[in-house]
Amino acid sequence: MKKRILVCLTGASGAIYGVRLLRALKSNNYEVHLIVSKWGEETLRYETGIDVEVLTKEADFFYDEHDLAAGPASGTFPIDSMVVIPCSMKTLAGIAHGYADNLIAR
Repeated sequence: MKKRILVCLTGASGAIYGVRLLRALKSNNYEVHLIVSKWGEETLRYETGIDVEVLTKEADFFYDEHDLAAGPASGTFPIDSMVVIPCSMKTLAGIAHGYADNLIAR
């Protein structure tokens, strides 16, 4: 059975690290779930020239950051690991202090 990994890209610099991780996980037979924040999309395009629509095709599942009814919003959603890469300070603070204003922080 494949390991299920949730990869989240936020607006911090270093978008290429998120892209490389996603591609490495896919090439090693992981099931990849992807969430990209609004500023993650902007940073991805600015730093790498990659549109989020291209990146989402490389993931097995893609979720809108505002869809709090999506599977990953639930504590019962079966996921093996979650990686936020790159992680903005806003997202880090939201996760650390329970300010779940989007699907990534939830």
